[in-house]
Amino acid sequence: MSRRTIMADWAVWSKPPRSSDDYGIVGSSRSPGEHVRFEQLIRLADPGTPHGRREGAVDALPWVTFSAPEEGGDGRRWSAIAVREWSQEVDVSGRAILPTRYYTFPYDDGAATGAGYRDLYEAVLRAPSPALNGRRLSLELPHRDDPGGPGSTQGEPRWCAGVAALLLGGPVVVTGAPPLSPLERLDCMDAVTMFLPYGVRATLTASTWTDNATDHPIRLMFGRWAGPRQQEVRWAQPPPRPCDEYALSYLRWLLTMLDQAPDVLRRRLGGLREPLEFGSPGLRAVLEEQHRTAMAVLHRLREGATAGEQRAAALDPSFDKLTGAQRDELLCRLAERAQPEDLTVLAAHWPAVAPITLAVAGRRLAGHDQRPARAFLSLADRHGGRDDWLAGLLGQPGVPQDATIALLADEDPPGRRTCAALLARPHVLYLLIARLATEGSAERLRAWVLRCAGDGSDTTLAWLTAFAAVLLSPPEPPPEPALTHLHGLGGDVAFVVLLRAAAGASHAQEVLLHPSLYGRLLALARGPACEAREELAKVLSGIGPVPAEAGARLDVLAVLLGGAPRFATEVDHHAAERYAASFEQVWDDLPDRRLSQEVTRLIVAPLDHRHPLLNELERREKATEIVVRQRFDANPAVRSLMGAAEDDAPPATLAALWARALASVGPGFDPGPLLARWSRSHDSRALHELLRHLWQEAVRHGEPSTTGYRRLMEILVHHPGAPHYAAWIREQIPGDVMRLRAELDRLRWLLEIARAGPGAGPSPPVRSRLLWRLHGSSPGRWTEAKGEDA
Repeated sequence: MSRRTIMADWAVWSKPPRSSDDYGIVGSSRSPGEHVRFEQLIRLADPGTPHGRREGAVDALPWVTFSAPEEGGDGRRWSAIAVREWSQEVDVSGRAILPTRYYTFPYDDGAATGAGYRDLYEAVLRAPSPALNGRRLSLELPHRDDPGGPGSTQGEPRWCAGVAALLLGGPVVVTGAPPLSPLERLDCMDAVTMFLPYGVRATLTASTWTDNATDHPIRLMFGRWAGPRQQEVRWAQPPPRPCDEYALSYLRWLLTMLDQAPDVLRRRLGGLREPLEFGSPGLRAVLEEQHRTAMAVLHRLREGATAGEQRAAALDPSFDKLTGAQRDELLCRLAERAQPEDLTVLAAHWPAVAPITLAVAGRRLAGHDQRPARAFLSLADRHGGRDDWLAGLLGQPGVPQDATIALLADEDPPGRRTCAALLARPHVLYLLIARLATEGSAERLRAWVLRCAGDGSDTTLAWLTAFAAVLLSPPEPPPEPALTHLHGLGGDVAFVVLLRAAAGASHAQEVLLHPSLYGRLLALARGPACEAREELAKVLSGIGPVPAEAGARLDVLAVLLGGAPRFATEVDHHAAERYAASFEQVWDDLPDRRLSQEVTRLIVAPLDHRHPLLNELERREKATEIVVRQRFDANPAVRSLMGAAEDDAPPATLAALWARALASVGPGFDPGPLLARWSRSHDSRALHELLRHLWQEAVRHGEPSTTGYRRLMEILVHHPGAPHYAAWIREQIPGDVMRLRAELDRLRWLLEIARAGPGAGPSPPVRSRLLWRLHGSSPGRWTEAKGEDA
């Protein structure tokens, strides 16, 4: 191994023997004027003081500390090594003197050799003891091809990688280590820093021991305990997991490279010798750049490596060192991300890219941006894989059909594999022919039909030809035989595609309402959810204003599909009769009365209670019941009454609102909904109070009999919504009647006495007139009632 000599300045920090002086610079290669600077640098990285001279103890001297002095006046970075050891001399108090030998040299000189911490310490040991004559010393360092030291004999590699990752976040103290020699500890420090770029040595402060008694800038050290801002790592135990995501990601990359390519890892990090500072953007950028190596990106694929990282990895020289399966996995993930910038990379590695992988990329792109998808198609075409690419695109589950059709329609007919994939997917083929027909490309349509027919059977040719002919001749409705033939081959989807073509020619309603098609579409609309129903709903939503007769038929389809009627609310007095007549005809096309009534309910639901269409539909027996219910539900007075019932309004308020509803709706008012909403309807006393106020409202309006109040009360007494009211009346009213009669007799007796003179008898005329007023009848009728009471 070759060696290289570097020149180093030096200083000795000590005190004269038998002296009471403090420690200071007692010798240096620089002038006395620079001693102060040397003393500052030595004190800055001071590891502390040992607790006595104990051979074999974990804190036994010598202590070796590496530091990074600030840049000199010439702009260069410097490195330093300080060795603290015992001497044979004592001071005036008899305490042993602890001299520190300090050596400093330009960082670039040491980095050029790739020397490690052990190399530097051994060079210091070999150097002659500094003479107090001011001359610089020469240090002889080995020139290493693999920078960082001779290779660790202390510390398991994965343990060292964990410690290195922790150093990115702050100081680390290794505790619990056995008594190790300085060389063994330096080997461990070299093994740890091997997992960091070599350039961090330009700023890293490390020591074989520190007592941690005072604050210091040492970042990597051995010691008994960790301070509050230091991370503790126990010797031979797994290091803690980094808290910082950046350090954790770096550790994952280290472990992957350590397992897969440790020599590559060592050379790559050892070659990064430019000075780097912990916590700086420069160090972060360098480490992130390492993540982009092929092995690192492959390891992080499941964690979400970006497309840019994958591209850089595929172009990195380390890509060729991956196995074939690893290269395929990386390229497949890159293609699945599908960025236009990937084309250059995929073209460079085309033999390793399966056509099905590019199809996946095209599927992802086609639904968002056609341009990169076409670029992938062109790439496949240049390499002779166009047919495979298109066939693979069609064969993927969940392919967005509109995007696929857009790619196919602009291309000439492909090869046999794509045609076979199309024939296996009739709906996609229908959409393709519809696209070609509506764009007016007769020659391209003919070429596609002939190509697909040439790869299929005579039946395929027959239905393709018939279908193309229908599409090319809108707005003429298709003949019944052609529709039947198409329906047998393509199902309801065929008719929906016809409608899309007709919609493109602005004639959707003519085809939609054709007698040969409308009945089939009614069956489709009331059937289970499927893609054909969705397409039919799209066509309906795009139709503009139509006559009232057509609007009724289109509204029926809309409500069967789960939508809202669009044309019923727009009908005026002049068109209401035509809409109602057309709607009545559709009733016969629906399979049962229940469905017909539900359709009617949905169509009249948005209408106001005074809408003219309700009058027309009410005249038709099939819709009368539903229309009457709609008038009731849509009436503002009824809605106010029901809202008050839900809010648990008092009987007086409820009776006033009920009187308004009766005046608006009429005597056919059903009290059932009110009772269902009023929480006190099962309280017979509250219900009785409600009827008393309702009767008062009737008397106030002056028509208690002709407006149906008496009939309403008769219904209410036995209504299921008030199950206990009739029994309550039978139990309560007789007692009330007896009390009223007793009171009536008392009042009658008082009036007779008041009317008569002293000692006179009763006055029948007064008695008769009083009872007439109380009873509300004529005197003649009271005479009859009197006889009955007697």
